[in-house]
Amino acid sequence: MSGDIQRHAPAEGTARVLLRSDVVVAGALAWLNGVGPRNLENDRTFLPDGMEGQAQQILANLETLLARCGSGLDGLVSVRVHLVDFERFEERFRHVWAKRFRDLPKPSMSVIGVEALPRGALVELDAVARVGG
Repeated sequence: MSGDIQRHAPAEGTARVLLRSDVVVAGALAWLNGVGPRNLENDRTFLPDGMEGQAQQILANLETLLARCGSGLDGLVSVRVHLVDFERFEERFRHVWAKRFRDLPKPSMSVIGVEALPRGALVELDAVARVGG
């Protein structure tokens, strides 16, 4: 059965490499969990400042990870966004998201307020995407 599942590992030397796969593909779907605003090649660097910077970095990371498994933002099926300080940041996150998805199909999305995220991040997301044709 494991032959039916592809795992895309994080870059060597990152802290994530010991914990998980960045993307898991099973059949025509890819799962991405814990996509945060860190640098994918060196996750020990500082996070971008502010919600807008972190949201933009997450979208860049999401595009990079989706490309690794043969998909793109237009292949997103579902997204779950985790926001620290929901009342303060939800509108800012949605603004960055809406700007990037202006001309793309919109996935289903839920936005959830959380107490805290790793390394002091303000936002993190999980996604499911269609891969292949």
